[in-house]
Amino acid sequence: MLSLTINGKKREFAAGLIKATLSALLDELKINHATIVAEVDGEIIKRQDFDETKLSSGQRIELVRFVGGG
Repeated sequence: MLSLTINGKKREFAAGLIKATLSALLDELKINHATIVAEVDGEIIKRQDFDETKLSSGQRIELVRFVGGG
């Protein structure tokens, strides 16, 4: 079981449900990669590195969406 803390909330994913990459997690959560800033364990991850960023149980992930407005 993969356990991640996402935006302060602990979430668990069944083994094999998602591939353990940041990109796969965003896909599982139905989050558009182009509208998100991601931080894993305090490190901001560049969008082009989402596919190669491996996740492991216990990591803390912060996801911030851009919202338009005026």
